[in-house]
This record gives sequence, structure tokens and C-alpha cells, in this order.
Amino acid sequence: MPTPPADRPPVTRTAAQQAARDILRIRPLGERALRAALKAQRVDLSLEQVADVLSDDQFVLGGDGRWRLAERTIPAADFLAWRSEEPIARLTYPELTAALAVSELEIRELLPVLARLRPDVDWLALDRRLRTGAAVAVRNSSVEAIRESLASLPVSRAKQTGNQQPVTGQAPRPIATELTTFDEQRRTEDAAAQAARSKLEAQLRAAEDERNAAQLARQRAECTVRDLVRERQTEIVERARRIREADEAKQRATAEIVQNRRAKRMTSSALTRPIRKTLLGWEQTDVGWVYEVGAPTTEGERELKRQLRNLPGIVVLNCYIWDGAKEREVDAVVIHPRGIVTIEQKDVGRTSTGLLTVPVNGPVTVGGHEVGHDRARQQARLSAQMLASVSHHEPKLEVGFITAFLAFHGDLELEPQLQRGNVRICMTKTVAGTLENYFSARESTVTLTVAQGVLRRLEVPGAGDGRFATLGFHVG
Repeated sequence: MPTPPADRPPVTRTAAQQAARDILRIRPLGERALRAALKAQRVDLSLEQVADVLSDDQFVLGGDGRWRLAERTIPAADFLAWRSEEPIARLTYPELTAALAVSELEIRELLPVLARLRPDVDWLALDRRLRTGAAVAVRNSSVEAIRESLASLPVSRAKQTGNQQPVTGQAPRPIATELTTFDEQRRTEDAAAQAARSKLEAQLRAAEDERNAAQLARQRAECTVRDLVRERQTEIVERARRIREADEAKQRATAEIVQNRRAKRMTSSALTRPIRKTLLGWEQTDVGWVYEVGAPTTEGERELKRQLRNLPGIVVLNCYIWDGAKEREVDAVVIHPRGIVTIEQKDVGRTSTGLLTVPVNGPVTVGGHEVGHDRARQQARLSAQMLASVSHHEPKLEVGFITAFLAFHGDLELEPQLQRGNVRICMTKTVAGTLENYFSARESTVTLTVAQGVLRRLEVPGAGDGRFATLGFHVG
């Protein structure tokens, strides 16, 4: 047991069990609640000590996890022995008083007292049967209990007066007076027990109220934290919305600027180019359709037009490709059922003859002499990449890979290795045959929907007309 303060006596295991019985007699409790109740009764124990106190047989653990007092029962052996006791005889009141050498009044006054002191025998029923005048079977143990009670009354009265021995010559008080004193003592004890029970219940209610208050405070704190988190999340969502709206406004402004520049450029180009019958319109050839955005201005561009008129499919000449704020002019775009290509056409001087060399970086050379056109490969590849960006603006269109062709016009001889790489090099005067060989080695992958999407990307009017249905495009 824990060491008590100097002004408090030590707490024994018996005293702790008695305190636990008084508490559990009111209502069952768990170990922690019982420890708090014992502490309120100035019995300070640890949880291990409370468990040791509860290990006695007089305490049992219920299915709800609470401890309660065990119900007292008479062992089977004692019960059989008690039932097997033989009565001394069938006695009437006069015969019982003669056997005990007392008056009938004293026995009648004593039996209610025994009913309180020894409830194992129904003394009141015995009194009622004796009062009828009939002979009643009385056991030896009952007669001995009456005799012992009669003998102990003077001793108990002497203890109540504070004397160890009764006063010589002083007659004992009658049993009625003794019964009255006993009743008063029992009422006093019951009142004290009731007061202790009320005090314990008040302490338990106070502890429960304190626990409920702590739980309520904890719940309020959790609600406050949730509110703060919700407000923070709302702020983050609102900030993201403002940023998204600002980005959308910026994109709209950029698109408007690009649209204005495009409109100005188209207006200026229309005013400066010579008016032709086929300008800004479609022209049908024997094998396809040709659309000219601008008229050819060099000999190489005119030769490219003549070559592409004999090529099946859709041909767009001197068009523009836009990708956001980027803009590029392309000499020709060919849309064939077996693929899509861009053509960048370059003229070299008429006096330049010999072997053509097109490096990855640097100027083009003919016969070892520079003829200009720096970074020609990168320019041709950029046109194909910008046209392929139609998939970014229209995700449902699967344009696929767009091959870039770089054509040179002049009296030239090509190196064999120029036919390999991501940019195909060819002569302008043989571009139709080169493209036919290229398309013949491929499968039909371009649908009519893709062809119309590319034309819309090039801002060519009439892209949705039905004039292309006979060119061999798959419908999809």
C-alpha cells in the first residue's frame, strides 16, 4: 500500500476492501472509476493495488467491464448439514420459557432483535406460530441462539455504558429498552451510511461532470481545428481560381493580338499580290485539288507548282502556319491518303553547278562553293513540326508523323546520303516522282477528317466541302 501522509493512518488491505465494498454496494464501477472513488474516500491506491484488492472472492467482474459485489450463498455441504439438524421437540411458548428459565415476555421481545441480528432463521415466523398456542418444532441451534442472546444482553449493555463489567447489584434493563437502544443505534448507522453514500454519489457526479467538460472542450478544439483547415482549403481553392482566371485572360489577350496581326498580314498580302483567277480559290486538276494562297515569285516555285499539279491528293501552295505567336510561310503542303508532307523550296543560281551538299548546320554548297540558305534543314523541319501541332489544338485528330521535304531548283547533282534523315532532300524538277515513290511505300493512314482538320489549321476556306470524297481518303 502507498505511504500515507503523516496526518493519515496507514491503509491496510482489509480497510481498502471495506471501502471498496461500501462503494460497490451503491453501483458497479470500473477499476479507474473505483480508484477515483477510493481516492475521494482518502484511500489513495495505484491501479495495481486496486487490482489486488479486487482479487478477493467477494468481488466479481461483470460482462460490462465493471466490478460488483459477489452474491453470498450457503455452501452445499453446510446447507445439507443445516437441513439435517433434528429439533429437540415440539414446544409451546410455556414449554420454551420453562426450558430457557425466562419469561414469555422476554422471549417475545428478544425474537424481533434476533430477526435483525441473525437473519438466517425466520424468528418472526417462529414467534407467530408460538403465539397460536400450538407446539412448534424448534432446533437445537435455535434454542442455543436464544440462550446466547439472553446471556449476552447484560454484557452488551455494560459495553455501551463504557464499563468492562456490569455494576454489582444493578439490575439489567428490560429487553424492550434494549431493543429501543438497538433500533436507535441502527438508525444512526443507517443515517451515517446514507450520508456517506450521498457524499460518494456527489463526488462521482462531480468527477463525471469534470470528465464531460473535458470531453466537450476537446470536441470544441477539434471543431476549431477543422474550421481552420476548411478556411485554409477555401483560400487555396480561391487563389487557384484567381490564378486560372488570370492565365485565361492572358491567353485570350495573346490570341487576340495574334489574330489582329494575322488579319493585318492577310490584308497586306492580298493587296500586294497580283490578282489571278485561281488566287484564294480552289482549282481542280486531273488527279486532285490545288489551292494557292499566293502566286509563285521565283522560277523554283513555278516549277514546284507544275510538278505538284500532277500529284494525287490535296496541294496547298504558299500558305502560312501559326502555332500560338509563331508564324511561318510554307511553300507547299501535300495531303495524300498515304501521308502528309511539307515542302520547302530553295533556288540556287543558274551558274551554280556540281555536287549539292546540305549540312545539318551551316550554308548549302554546290561544287564546294557556298550558295547561301543557312540552316535550310532546320527551316524545313520546323514547318513540319508546326503543322503537326494541330493535334495539340484538336486532340481528336491523329495527324501522325509529318515528313519534311527540302527541294532545290538548279543544275545540281545530289549526294546519295541526302536521301536519308528526318528531312528528305530532292530536286524540284523531280519532286512529283519522289513523292509518288514515298507515298507508294506507305499504307493509307490519313482519313478525310484529318485532311479537313489540317486544312482548317492552314485557314483554307471550303475545308468541309464534299469535293475531297473521291480522292481516296478513308471516312473517319
